[in-house]
Amino acid sequence: MQGEIERALTEICAAPIRITGAGRTDTGVHATGQVIDFRTASALDGEAIERGVNALLSKDIAISDVEAASEDFHSRFSATGRTYEYRIRRSRTRDPREWRKEHWLPGSLDVAAMKDASGSLIGRHDFAAFAAGVSGERTVRRAEWSEAGELLRFEIEAEAFLRGMVRGIVERSTADVNVLKQPRGCDRPSRQRSQRECYIADVNALGSGRGEAISHRGNGCNADAISQMSTRCDRPR
Repeated sequence: MQGEIERALTEICAAPIRITGAGRTDTGVHATGQVIDFRTASALDGEAIERGVNALLSKDIAISDVEAASEDFHSRFSATGRTYEYRIRRSRTRDPREWRKEHWLPGSLDVAAMKDASGSLIGRHDFAAFAAGVSGERTVRRAEWSEAGELLRFEIEAEAFLRGMVRGIVERSTADVNVLKQPRGCDRPSRQRSQRECYIADVNALGSGRGEAISHRGNGCNADAISQMSTRCDRPR
């Protein structure tokens, strides 16, 4: 996706363009609120760049907004928070229309216990037990399960995440919620959970040059938000 966006921007801005994203997602994670920045000397305004780039991109990528950002804005380092959403469908049969967007888990889950245990994630902790071969402390601001019929959604917001952290938390939540109450020192997850059902839904950031900021979307594990004042672009995988 990065290469495709850079090729389109290079053609529209009539000069080589390199983009910087707010962060890379884990394999199988799809961004619905990604933020990108780049520098250009083009006289085109954000609306013209957005329209031109979208005309060149394939149908599975779309820029949703382009705007000027302050000189010190950086998509990654200006980000103040990120939100991930994980989807699980509890049903007798899988939904063939949604297999790219959610994990199918037939059988019963103790959702009440999962909701209760998720509160233990709030605050600053070492989440190494849930991550993929990495260690480090992270501050979780919100972690909650919600239900909509057969669909379960886990949404978690933090300043940043360790690699594989969200998938590891969900795997342990659906296997044994008690480990969430003692995250330090428990065994690492087996990594067998599907990689298609997590999304980065948002990235929150500070700042609003002549750098330009772009934001994009996608479908699958969602990283729902990288919080900031800026742009958007979409790509389902």
